[in-house]
Amino acid sequence: MIICEYENGKWGEVKLVPYGPLLFTPAMMGVNYGQACFEGMKAYKDKDGQSFPFQ
Repeated sequence: MIICEYENGKWGEVKLVPYGPLLFTPAMMGVNYGQACFEGMKAYKDKDGQSFPFQ
């Protein structure tokens, strides 16, 4: 696995490490939830040509 930290607008030193678990902040759940909110969302047009979202 390759690990490289990004901090203060710059990439750090690249590290080659053995296979292992990835550590993520609990805030990553928000990223997944945000994607899931829009998954499957579609926009349709009515007979007057107005578009509206439908999930």
